[in-house]
Amino acid sequence: MNPQKPPKSGRKLILVAALAGAVLIGLSTVLIPKFIGPAATQAPVYNTEAFRPMPGPIPVPNVALTDMNGKPFTAENFKGKWTFLYFGYTLCPDVCPVELTALAHVAQDLRAHPPTKPVDWQMVFISVDPDRDTLEKIKQFVTYYDPAIIGVTGTEPMLRDIATPLGAGWEKTGLEMDNGKMAGGTYFINHTTTIFLVNPAGQMVAVFPTPHNPSLMATAFKQWISHHAQ
Repeated sequence: MNPQKPPKSGRKLILVAALAGAVLIGLSTVLIPKFIGPAATQAPVYNTEAFRPMPGPIPVPNVALTDMNGKPFTAENFKGKWTFLYFGYTLCPDVCPVELTALAHVAQDLRAHPPTKPVDWQMVFISVDPDRDTLEKIKQFVTYYDPAIIGVTGTEPMLRDIATPLGAGWEKTGLEMDNGKMAGGTYFINHTTTIFLVNPAGQMVAVFPTPHNPSLMATAFKQWISHHAQ
């Protein structure tokens, strides 16, 4: 015995419902991404031990420093490139060599495995020891680690002007003071070891806290620019 067929009116209702469902599904595939965006645009989760975005961008002050080749280095030199920025000094006995080695390894990673979005980047080392760090010494120091690193310095007030708004600082320590100066000119400098990330607009947008793992730094940088590069 054959099962009874639904009446024609019922079959029409089923057909109309099916067509309406198909239309709704089609519209959802067009309208939902338009208004809420595709899942791929969601912000990545960063390893905060290696990379910490800032709550908001901090402009790098426009200070007239000098690079290792004797050319002016101002806020304009940060424009158009992503910058890994570090403050230190050439006579640093332990920390700076470690940090510049980390920067060199990051540079090697970015050259060997470029980001998905092509971007320009640079490494900048700002010496906070203008009394002892000549341009020649700075150049020899940074290029020993990697030719991509640019050495920069300036007067003490200028260095403070660019560093303080970014959260970088330092102080001399070592031998006893002699009339306000370190006896014999020999001293160490305790300084910030954070590496700062500056965007192509000349704004500090994130930091790489210590200890620095070059592989994690490079990975985090690539994640960041995949969502923030123009």
